Formats: sequence, C-alpha cells, structure tokens
Amino acid sequence: LDDGRRLEITYRDGVQSKNVQVDENDAFDWARFIRHFEADGQISEASTTYDDGRIYTYDYTDGAISELVATDPNNVHGWQSFTDQFDDEGARVSRTLSNDDGTETVISYLDDLPLV
Repeated sequence: LDDGRRLEITYRDGVQSKNVQVDENDAFDWARFIRHFEADGQISEASTTYDDGRIYTYDYTDGAISELVATDPNNVHGWQSFTDQFDDEGARVSRTLSNDDGTETVISYLDDLPLV
C-alpha cells in the first residue's frame, strides 16, 4: 500500500480467510496485524503485534468480540498480561490483569466503564 504497509489476503472458496498487514516502513505503532475469518466471512480471530512487543489477540463469536488476551513479553508495561471478557453485544464486562509484581487485579465493567 502507498503508506508502507504490505497487505496479504488469502481466500478459500472465494471468501477471505486471512488478512495480514505488515508495517514495513515503521509508520505505525504496530508491526503486524492479522485477521482470520470463518467460511461465511465473519471474523473469528485477530492479533496485533505492536512495536514495543505487546501482542493483543482478539477472539470473536458470531462476528462479535468475545475475548481479548494481551501479553507484554518485553516487560515494557507494569503488567505481564491481561484478559478482557465481553458480553454478546461486544461491551467489556471484565479485565483480569497479571501484574509484573505477581499480583492479580480484577476489574468489572458496566456499560464498558470500570466499576470502582
């Protein structure tokens, strides 16, 4: 693409099954973005690898986000990983953080806002 991204699209039986974008010119804050699709064309999984090494993996059910798992393998942030759970409409309902100090933090959400 004109902005330095390389795009690779894979098709199965005429339907997009995989989409990979690579930031070859380091123009974005991410290095690679991958999407997987079901036979009916709905997204089933996506992952983003950021320049700082974070990896976000998104799972989808019937095309709606159901879970996000983030990892910090380069220890850039104050957490090792976190997992977000989403309701049927795609609103976040909880986040479980595994912190660098070994503790775990659980946050509940209502209307996609944290409850404190």
